[in-house]
Amino acid sequence: QVVIIPILFEDSKAKVLKAASIIEQKLSKRFRVKHDYREEYTAGWKFNEWELQGVPLRIEIGPKDVEKDQVVFVRRDTRKKEIVKMKELENVVPNVLEKIQSDMLANAQKLLKENTRTASDYAEFRKIMEENRGFIKTSWCGGRECEDKIQEDTTATIRIIPFEQPKNLGECIKCGNKAKYSVYLAKSY
Repeated sequence: QVVIIPILFEDSKAKVLKAASIIEQKLSKRFRVKHDYREEYTAGWKFNEWELQGVPLRIEIGPKDVEKDQVVFVRRDTRKKEIVKMKELENVVPNVLEKIQSDMLANAQKLLKENTRTASDYAEFRKIMEENRGFIKTSWCGGRECEDKIQEDTTATIRIIPFEQPKNLGECIKCGNKAKYSVYLAKSY
């Protein structure tokens, strides 16, 4: 959940590492915390590595931060930096992690909504597949032949068959027979 990256200089290394260790001890009681004390890599390299690993919150601490009794928070999702006083760390971290989670969920839901379309016939389905990315909600008879033909024609496959199905499904998008399922199709990218 949190990675601590000390910004090290030869003349201040001991005090920065000590402060980083104190932060880690405080936060590891409630959160999954890692530290990166490796000296063979630059701070920028470490920032990138932990970002690629998906750690939501990075805490940077350097000699000036130790003097001012503060740290720098960097959110992975927004890359926004925020200065936080050491005494506020234990109260601020859970709020920031919760905010990251809620913001990412809201963004994912928005993206899903913007990229889900509905097709009522095969011509409309093919047109959407050619012009847009994302999911297409439609009806399907449940037949393997129809699924295979759709994939052959468009490279789209069924991605989701929702547990909750509508009462009136209409006709299969491909064969026109009575539909058994409402499904979401998409290309695999």
